[in-house]
Amino acid sequence: MRASVTNAELVGGIPQVSVIGTPRAIGEALGQRLKARLHVLAEYLLENLAQNSALTQWAKTPDQIRALIAPAAANLAALEPSLAMELESCSRTSGLALEDLLVIHGYSDLQAHLGSTVPATPSTFVAVPANQTVMGTPLQVLVWECDPVLIPYVTLVHRIPAHGPASLSLTLAGMHPVAFLNEAGLAVASNALVVTDPAQGYFTTHLVAAMTTAPGFSDAVSRSRRGPRWGGRAIHMLTADGSRESVELSGKETSVLSDPNQTVPRVHTNHALSEAIKPLTVDDPFSRLRLEHVAMAAIRARHIEMPQVFSWFGLDIDSTTYERPTASDTATRRKRGLVANPDGCITLVLDPAQRCVYLRKGRNAPLERKML
Repeated sequence: MRASVTNAELVGGIPQVSVIGTPRAIGEALGQRLKARLHVLAEYLLENLAQNSALTQWAKTPDQIRALIAPAAANLAALEPSLAMELESCSRTSGLALEDLLVIHGYSDLQAHLGSTVPATPSTFVAVPANQTVMGTPLQVLVWECDPVLIPYVTLVHRIPAHGPASLSLTLAGMHPVAFLNEAGLAVASNALVVTDPAQGYFTTHLVAAMTTAPGFSDAVSRSRRGPRWGGRAIHMLTADGSRESVELSGKETSVLSDPNQTVPRVHTNHALSEAIKPLTVDDPFSRLRLEHVAMAAIRARHIEMPQVFSWFGLDIDSTTYERPTASDTATRRKRGLVANPDGCITLVLDPAQRCVYLRKGRNAPLERKML
């Protein structure tokens, strides 16, 4: 299940695609550049969702899933018209039905909506305040333990829209954004949550995508709370001056996390912290272990630099001594609160003050910097 991207720059081992112009021009470019990848990925995800669906027979085939999510296109136009135009143009130039693109864009929400037994893709978010970094700037860190099958489709998209701020987004094949940095000095990262109250409305990834063009913090906050939603997600916002907010979303409920002291790190994984959202999510004990392990390291850290961040996750092991982990090794790492598959994870650091991202695939590739 592989398809190549031609003429793509690599950043930390991840291909980057740059697109420019109106929403329709951007969609056309993405459809042309990523056509082969989008076709293969949509087919895989549709089959995967159909196989793992726990609902009745009407949602057991790819065509039934396409019919189920067709209303999402109209909802998207109401949320963010420019994003709807981008996807429509991408559909036309890629030759994929809009519903297939929506499957890629919102597949983690669809897992919850279809009652899939597949757990949320593990990810760990850390907000690092400026007083703890060597550079004196606040940072967001996201370690995304992407499904190994999907790693070849992870793509950094550099959008330069005709109207609105430019952005760098970490995505799957140009769709399904999990984090971004925009020219307005806004950094956003997210953790998927498995929820029990999904509702037809917006994909949580559509909320993240709509936020990329936000001109400021208050506008981004407003976009992050739109609902109802097909699934759940925690969305974390940070500005260049250190202002931050984290919101947890289920299908029908929205909860802003209390953050009385923004001069200490904040850590979030794949379980809810809000008392209002907890009853609506599926508990994940490994998620709690990751949070406890990383939070303890982050709170104690001072004069933080990138190698120190890697050590929190067990990502700083020299490749010359590394051997492929066994199932026992993986289980041990999970129980210690570490990344289970170090060579299959994506590390992203967002610095809104300097308007740059740091990106690395695995633990042995170089961490590379990309300016916006």
